Amino acid sequence: MRNYLLYILLIICSQFALCKDQSTNTKDIENYDISEVWESISKSKDHQVYISFLNDFPYSEYFDTALVRYFEFKQNFLDTIRLPDWDCFRDCIKVEVDSVGGILFENDTINLQTLRKAVLNQLINPNHDRYLPSKKTITDDTGVEREISKGFIYVIIRITYPKILKDVTIELKKATEDYKGYLSLIWYDKPINEISN
Repeated sequence: MRNYLLYILLIICSQFALCKDQSTNTKDIENYDISEVWESISKSKDHQVYISFLNDFPYSEYFDTALVRYFEFKQNFLDTIRLPDWDCFRDCIKVEVDSVGGILFENDTINLQTLRKAVLNQLINPNHDRYLPSKKTITDDTGVEREISKGFIYVIIRITYPKILKDVTIELKKATEDYKGYLSLIWYDKPINEISN
């Protein structure tokens, strides 16, 4: 049976390194008119536009349509190029959703309620375990060197559109927001919503 890969999150660094200027937190998302955002992208044939929408607006009523278009346009894109050899080793955080609503996290069964915490723990990697995502050193806008996870999440689904996928995406979004909040406290000793632009 054909596997479908849905890349939920690229390197976390891109999500937080410039968070003061670029992050989209939950409060920001609530202020968007999702219909206007959807209208602005709905004619696109670029699969990356739809994965960004799925990441930013997992609660949206357009989730299913965006998912269908993501797969369709990604397949069209993949049909025109040679797939690169790819292996992310320890920096991958693998989540698998099966056809009956089961969830595997790094090949072990997990329930939806604990997925968020499990992903957050992998991103934090508190004991610097060699089998969890490695860290990258960056310099923030104040000139201080900081460590950030190189981990990224990807989801494998065995059927095209399992019903639980939207719920899984929401939990993964929450986990990445939790990680940004964790970094904000560690780096600046402030909640992320108190960091000035």
